[in-house]
Amino acid sequence: MKAWQLEKFGGKLELKDIPTPEVRPGSVLVRIEASSLMSYLTVYVEGKLPTYRPPQGPFTPGGNGVGVVEAVGPDVWHLKPGQRVILSSHFVVSENVADKAQILLGVTHFGGIGEAVQADGPNGTLAEYALFPVTAVSPVDGLDQVEPRQLAVFSRCVVPYGGLVRGRLTAGETVVITGATGAYGTSAIAAMITPFFVGMIADRFFSTERLLFVLHIAGSAILYWLSGVLEPMVLYWGMIAYFLTYMPTLALTN
Repeated sequence: MKAWQLEKFGGKLELKDIPTPEVRPGSVLVRIEASSLMSYLTVYVEGKLPTYRPPQGPFTPGGNGVGVVEAVGPDVWHLKPGQRVILSSHFVVSENVADKAQILLGVTHFGGIGEAVQADGPNGTLAEYALFPVTAVSPVDGLDQVEPRQLAVFSRCVVPYGGLVRGRLTAGETVVITGATGAYGTSAIAAMITPFFVGMIADRFFSTERLLFVLHIAGSAILYWLSGVLEPMVLYWGMIAYFLTYMPTLALTN
């Protein structure tokens, strides 16, 4: 299979032919349809993130992704070949201990036993196929009409949503949101703003089909423009603009 291989942190990144991984107990082999590139991928590859602890030796980087199950290993009961899934790079071991090791697959470990966990499964999603632990794989049944690239971008919303869930917030509580920067923060901002746009303005003046057409064209144009942006603040506001066009499409199509 084809896979991007980083020889080491700060080393050469090359597209290579490597063997397709074989499934093992508790794992799933996924044919990758789309992968959401990390906003800091360039400086990561260049080895300019001293707090990160990437895998040793050549490995395939990459975080979250979307794909189709190709094969499942022993001890996998619910997921089946042909099923569409979302891959999360955040893997936490399933052992019943107080302080569970966790890593970001294809990115970094967080110290301690996490280094050994990472060595056992160092690769990410920048390949034709990815072998992931079943606990980091979630089915997305019923969303066949959604393009893989859309689902891949939606993975940006997982982090802010996880923060809300972990905080155990309930209706009526007051929250303060700070540090709304980068791809994760901008998606959270857009998720708060767009319900007003869709619910109070769009539905009254535009048909759903026409609005989806305009939003997709505008979003595509913004993404194309962002691919050449190097200034951080311009990139930040551009990401907000993109998510303002993307988040309404979720409400309009579901």
